[in-house]
Amino acid sequence: MANVIKSIGHGLCAAAAVLLAIYFLATYLKGPDALYEAVNPFAPRAYLVLLAMVPGTVCIWFGHYLSSRRRRSINPSGTT
Repeated sequence: MANVIKSIGHGLCAAAAVLLAIYFLATYLKGPDALYEAVNPFAPRAYLVLLAMVPGTVCIWFGHYLSSRRRRSINPSGTT
């Protein structure tokens, strides 16, 4: 199950990366001022664009969490 969730997360991250590339291409075509605003580290609007990566990142994190939790619960020696 964890591998399926990680695969979905990687797909979501890839889709978000494509959307980000389209966004930066569009701002580049608008002109240098628009591109500067898109990559300006002091503008909060620049960070809102990165929210597209959050669902994929959360899925990948949850997949890793499930796989590490499963490994901890299986103890062949029977001791804790």
